[in-house]
Amino acid sequence: MGQAQYDFHNFNSEDGLPSAEVYFCLQDNGGFMWFATDQGVARYNGFEFEIFTIRDGLTDNVIIDLEKDQFGKIWFIGLNGSLSFFDEGRIIPYQFNDHIKVGGNEKKKRINYIKSIFVSKEGDVTLGSVYSRSMKISADGKITYFTAANKNVCLIYDRDIDNGTLLYTGSDRDLKLKNSIQILEKGAVVGSTEFEGLDITHTMATKIEGKGFVLNQSNELKYFQDSLIIISPLDYYILHTRYDGEFLWVGTICGGLLKLKFVDGSFKLIDQYLKDKNVSSSYRDKNGSIWLTTTNNGVYYLINDHTVNYYVANDKITDIAVSDSILYISNLSGKVYGWNLENNKLIQTEVFDSYIDEINAYKDGLIVSGKELHFINVNRKEKIKSGLTMSHLNIAGNRAGPLIFYSSSNLFYTRDLTDFKRIYEGRTFDNICYDDSTIVSGVDDGIIRIDTLGNVEKIYTGDRIIKLSNSNFGLIALSIKSEVLIINEDNVQAYRFDDKGEYIKSFLIDDDCLWLVGNIGLIRLSKNSQDEFVKETFLLSDGLLSNEIFKIAATKDLIILASKKGVQSFPKKELKKLNSGKLSIENVVIDGESIDYSKTLEIKYDQNNMEVVLSALMINALGSKNIEYQINNKLFKTNNSRISLTNLAPGNYVLNFRLKNDNWEELIAQTTLKFTIKKPFWNTVWFYFLCALLISLSTFVIVKNLFDKQKQRLRQNDLLVSYQQKALLAQMKPHFIYNSLNSIQTQVLKSDKFEAHKYISKFGELIRKNLEWSEFELILLKEELELIQLYVDLEQKRMAKQIVFDVVLSVDIDIEKVRIPPFIIQPIIENSFWHGINLPSIENGKINLEITLANDYLHFTVVDNGIGIDAAMKMNKEKHLSMSSKITMKRIQLLESKYNFNANYSIVDLRNEGATGTKVEFILPKFYA
Repeated sequence: MGQAQYDFHNFNSEDGLPSAEVYFCLQDNGGFMWFATDQGVARYNGFEFEIFTIRDGLTDNVIIDLEKDQFGKIWFIGLNGSLSFFDEGRIIPYQFNDHIKVGGNEKKKRINYIKSIFVSKEGDVTLGSVYSRSMKISADGKITYFTAANKNVCLIYDRDIDNGTLLYTGSDRDLKLKNSIQILEKGAVVGSTEFEGLDITHTMATKIEGKGFVLNQSNELKYFQDSLIIISPLDYYILHTRYDGEFLWVGTICGGLLKLKFVDGSFKLIDQYLKDKNVSSSYRDKNGSIWLTTTNNGVYYLINDHTVNYYVANDKITDIAVSDSILYISNLSGKVYGWNLENNKLIQTEVFDSYIDEINAYKDGLIVSGKELHFINVNRKEKIKSGLTMSHLNIAGNRAGPLIFYSSSNLFYTRDLTDFKRIYEGRTFDNICYDDSTIVSGVDDGIIRIDTLGNVEKIYTGDRIIKLSNSNFGLIALSIKSEVLIINEDNVQAYRFDDKGEYIKSFLIDDDCLWLVGNIGLIRLSKNSQDEFVKETFLLSDGLLSNEIFKIAATKDLIILASKKGVQSFPKKELKKLNSGKLSIENVVIDGESIDYSKTLEIKYDQNNMEVVLSALMINALGSKNIEYQINNKLFKTNNSRISLTNLAPGNYVLNFRLKNDNWEELIAQTTLKFTIKKPFWNTVWFYFLCALLISLSTFVIVKNLFDKQKQRLRQNDLLVSYQQKALLAQMKPHFIYNSLNSIQTQVLKSDKFEAHKYISKFGELIRKNLEWSEFELILLKEELELIQLYVDLEQKRMAKQIVFDVVLSVDIDIEKVRIPPFIIQPIIENSFWHGINLPSIENGKINLEITLANDYLHFTVVDNGIGIDAAMKMNKEKHLSMSSKITMKRIQLLESKYNFNANYSIVDLRNEGATGTKVEFILPKFYA
């Protein structure tokens, strides 16, 4: 933890890269980042990676280098010595790849290893090759080989090409021997230099200041102009070099990325990134952010390389304080770390017995509040325990003036950390020294002023004040409701920041700016020429470690932020918004087909379901894709690029899609889609006219049809009454009457007059109810159940054996209100007796009647445990249903026609379901009394 760190974001195969072995990266004119890997290339838009392989047009999956030409095309150099390029949304193989293979070194039997490429305005392609002769291929395919001025020249550096291209001449001389590099400018030889033992595979010529260039050889940097000037050895083998006009960036093996500056005739190390990593290339994008590729750890992304992280550990950070050029950081483990802000190195560590609540810079040292109160004298390197014995005190004051220590119930005042005076008893939440003899305090209901004698004056009444500061704007106060107050005598300006769960944790006055922190990132409020505050918000996408910050401090040049993820600093002049991005419509799909959306769309009324596919670009978004759009005055927010619009009503639409930053506050980019959904033809004027005409002509037909239906309905009613009469006759079968009378005779002969009398009474009641209810179309369900129960009682007496008959009713059926057609259930029960259980083989007969209600329909189920309908028909030598069953089915069919429903009448032999007996099911509408 002795050296400050940088907050790199790492992208690996788990994040969508095709491989962790990445060789090169660059940004195209559209803003997308491209990465060359051993498993194809990847294009990144800030949200996801899009992978391209040989299936998409690449000539090799191992892409060792990328180049952007002056036309905006991205060229891909394959390990197999072939080229392809990306243009207008697709990858195209280079048409003269066969010419490159012809130019290979046939003698050594090696394929051309293309090291670099340059495309001229005329479309000529210059190829810097390794081991084979370098060449230029014209737009029409003509090959020109590079030839050395003499036999000692193996390499040519052309200043006019200016992209690090070293051109191998194909000489038979071994590169391990002493050779020469020939320097060209405007086609003429302007110089040369000797080298020995050059590893051409990773050697690059990088142009720097003026006519100079740097050649890397193994672990050495060689600076040339017209001849060799200096050699700078490094500690690491060099893979890549890049010059940005000020610094030379050097990618190394196991040394990460070195940031060097040419000073006084040598290269000076300014900084080192990702030490121990193999950095194959570096790139600074249009936002000024840095991208590093590695050969085994994917891609690293540093949004703002001016930020520095001083402390990242498992222990919770409790506070930060700044004294001169030293940053102090305290944590719960009772440690205070001191960082030198000039060289970003750890210079001091103090350990205390318990965790630390708060620290405060004071005079030549630091005040530490925890279990005890200590003063650290930096100059004398000593730690002094104060005379105040209270623990866990909050600290307020400034470095030169008096200090305030306060707890939940006391406020102490001191000038020398030895003499402490209690001037107020009560709870305060923050305090400032307004002047040498006056203290301003935030309390539960506003702000009070206290002098050193303990006199109290209320200066503001309102919510609880948790933070105070004095400024050129006036007295600044922060309320518990995240309201920032600027108080000037009788004038109070209020700014609220509690929308959408936002809150302010602390603030700082610096350089006539008001800085706010909380869960809203970092906000800078500065006044414009109209004396109005202008708000700027900085978030993760601008380089912050976290959007949730609890403490802020500042030096003359730095802003320092403390969050759960650590402490970081920003140079004030380098703190900038990176809200650059694009949003466009990639495709519009209706009914599974893509349509042309370049002009206003006119869509049929039945094509009112569409999918809009958006293409979003925001390189620093870190995967946070926030898109909002509005339709029918309703605002929608999504993280998906594919937006489905369904059941759209006819009308004109203007959809504005907006790409927002990570707190949904600032607009990054937007795009618009216009379309019209036509009205259906029946909503047009001509259709209304046609309908009026058709209605007039069809009135007669409709009336006639209604009259015919009425006649048909009367006929159906007549038939229904007829079948009811037949059902009555079928129910009162002669053999049933005969057997019933015979049972009565038996009871009389046995002198059992009481049982005979009961039987005759029930028999008479059954006949009466049959005759009475047969005149009605509908009867109460209660009455039908009574009729059934009479019938069951008589059958049990006649058969002289116990039969269980159960009726199950849903609780939501009111039998005294619901009506059904008469005698609709009784014939089914009768069939269960006569054809199912009236046999010696059935000892314990059982019949279940279940009636349920669902969706305003009554569901009837009659189940018996008899021999089953199939066996009954076979025993009676009948191939058809009984007469009563046929009549019941015909009655139900008439009811279906009359009331327009499907009864789903069914008779099932339970043997097919692994049991014995018969099940009859049907449904009827629920009729009310």
